[in-house]
Amino acid sequence: MTLRKTLLASAGIVAAGSILLLGAGAAQAAPTDPVVFANAGLAGCVNQALGQGPTDTITEAQAASLTSLTCLNQGVSDLSGAQFLTGLTFLNLGHNAITSIAPLAGLTSLATLDVGSNQIGSVAALAGHTALTELTLGTNEIADVTPLAGLAALNVLFLDTNHIADLSPLAGLSNVSVFTAARQSVQLPAIAVGATQANVLHDVTNAPVVASSTTATVTAGTGAWTLPTVGAHTLTWSQNVTVGSATVPFTGTISQTATPAPTTPSSPTASPTPPAASPSPTATAPTTSASPSAVVAGGKSLASTGAEAALPLALGGLVLLLGGVGLLLRRRVNARG
Repeated sequence: MTLRKTLLASAGIVAAGSILLLGAGAAQAAPTDPVVFANAGLAGCVNQALGQGPTDTITEAQAASLTSLTCLNQGVSDLSGAQFLTGLTFLNLGHNAITSIAPLAGLTSLATLDVGSNQIGSVAALAGHTALTELTLGTNEIADVTPLAGLAALNVLFLDTNHIADLSPLAGLSNVSVFTAARQSVQLPAIAVGATQANVLHDVTNAPVVASSTTATVTAGTGAWTLPTVGAHTLTWSQNVTVGSATVPFTGTISQTATPAPTTPSSPTASPTPPAASPSPTATAPTTSASPSAVVAGGKSLASTGAEAALPLALGGLVLLLGGVGLLLRRRVNARG
């Protein structure tokens, strides 16, 4: 019985602790908790929409209660805190300094969103916003529109003045009636002189858009190009495209730099042949006094003539020497006798 009571008591303590922890979690997510907006300008706009002072506290319940918010040209750069504006169906944040719209990912009730004239590079946060009917993204830093492919309810889409080269992800947006895609600017990595750059431009049907240039050599049909000289090059394009029922110009410029072509290492060569020796100067006979090697009659030099004259003298000396030796031996024999 004692063991059973102990186990029951322990279970009661664990259950009570769990209830306390759950209560604490609920308190942390209470609607009365304040929302912290990273940007004072955005907080001021929310307070104005709520009819409060610019620095008043905003609770989670108040933030979620708003259905419409306009915050134009307020120096907003950080949208942290906007994730609590879950009731919004209309949001205008144009002409600010916003670089990321990630906090808007959960605001899936939005029907109208204007974030034009900012510094936004990615629209990935909008991939699940299937309720959107009007979307303004003009004058930003957007290059990839793939996340917009599933926004089939869109009627209005502004994409002008960005860095978009490929419109093919928008092929399924059949309800669009107002559309812009002009004044794009695309910066491509440098390539070597003479290297082929694949065409990056595609219309809504994924067909190539062929650019033109006064410096680059563009291939008709595919639109690929090469850069023939080192330095900066510019290509331009202009072609009508159709999204839904809207047919508009798709225009822009491409900037790319050409670097020197890589050089092919030369094969090893044989050691250079030493220069030929200069010919020895031809001896010329002296015109004044004769030298010891001067040529005499008979084609022999004086030196060779002297050697021939000394040979008989040497032989004569040798005969005298042998004769003296013989005389000496003879005297010794006579003396012994």
